[in-house]
Amino acid sequence: MSDVNLVYGLGIAGGVLALARNIFISMILKVNAQALMGQVTKLVQAGNLDRALKLCKAISRAYLASGLIPALEVFQKGDAKRADVVKAYEQGVATKKPLLTLGRIAGAVAGLLAAAGLVHGVMHAETVPSQTYAAPVIALVLAVGGEVMAKRLQEESNAAFGRLLELLKDSRA
Repeated sequence: MSDVNLVYGLGIAGGVLALARNIFISMILKVNAQALMGQVTKLVQAGNLDRALKLCKAISRAYLASGLIPALEVFQKGDAKRADVVKAYEQGVATKKPLLTLGRIAGAVAGLLAAAGLVHGVMHAETVPSQTYAAPVIALVLAVGGEVMAKRLQEESNAAFGRLLELLKDSRA
């Protein structure tokens, strides 16, 4: 196998792996947190927890909804403390942690493949044209972008849940 093909191959393999992870995060786990929380907020303020639960269950594949469902169910019982609601949310999102961990592993492997392609290309610079480095560089960018997406997904979901906790506290007062 020529040096050029090896660099391209490693870059493309890393890019495909990173792109698959990014698509999974953006298409499966992510939901518009502001829109969802806007609807859930309206329903909770109106005292309609059943409809809020039904809405979350309709998109239960999403990271945020997977935590909201058990949290709202615990709150709906009526005598739940704040700690119980938080624990239920954490247990709900924990069901998605293996997927995020698998995604992190895929992102790390993608980054390693791309880095290996770059290193090999640099080591054989006399036989590898500079345009060959595009594939591994793109793969590295995709891998880093996927990690940023995953972190942002968790932060947005936790922030939205924090707003819901305040709303639930106010609705009990």
